[in-house]
Amino acid sequence: MITFSGESQTITLVDCPGHATLLRTIICGSRIVDGMMLVIYASKGIQTQTAECIVIGEVVNINHVLVVFNKIDLVNGASLRATEQKVLKTLAKTKLQVFASVRVATAPREGNTLHKESLEQKLFQLVDSIPSQSSGSEERTTVVAVDHVFPIKGQGTVLTGTVLRGAVRVGMEVEFPTMARGFVKKVKTIRSFHRSVSVAAKGERVGLGIDKLESNIPERQFVASPPGAIDVFKVLIGSIFPVSYYRQPINQVHDQVSASRWT
Repeated sequence: MITFSGESQTITLVDCPGHATLLRTIICGSRIVDGMMLVIYASKGIQTQTAECIVIGEVVNINHVLVVFNKIDLVNGASLRATEQKVLKTLAKTKLQVFASVRVATAPREGNTLHKESLEQKLFQLVDSIPSQSSGSEERTTVVAVDHVFPIKGQGTVLTGTVLRGAVRVGMEVEFPTMARGFVKKVKTIRSFHRSVSVAAKGERVGLGIDKLESNIPERQFVASPPGAIDVFKVLIGSIFPVSYYRQPINQVHDQVSASRWT
């Protein structure tokens, strides 16, 4: 993930490579994704991996898309316009909702410009167009996926992870339901994007200072949440919806849904 900030916004970019082998990882990351920036090679248009990214966007219900036509310095104006029209016409037939499109030159030739400012402007406008999610009322359902645990001298144990749902606040009590029920600790400090904060909401990377917690607990793949926010179960009955473009018969399904992995 790459994070950068504007005057009043912080944007985290989650890489979405169009490789089938990384599909599970991409879908896991989609829990914190609010919009999509779809990068199109201006001289080639929609390629196989582009199509796979479009399918992923449909599967995880992304409704705000910024289309970026990259390497425009390698094509002439007529060819670029034809590619833009074809791509936008194709996207109009999908479930994705295109917010805007922008042209970018990765290595501009003489007389061309990078258009970096235009891209940044459109990206922040895209973020502004996405309805804000009020997380305060969802604190009772907060979930933080923890990926690292380590001690810091003089500060105690720190958990780093991503807020998948709700919001976490300083002073909030959290438990670790996939480890043991009733194992409740208090959040002492929160660091997010290199600064101390009192609250962090869905999508933010955080470092949580936990009061009176030993650092020798498992390092990865567990969650922190308010007591009782997560149900722990041994049997689950659910419905599976295949991707509409997949035409082959499906004889069996492997669904990994344990709370510690969130897949």
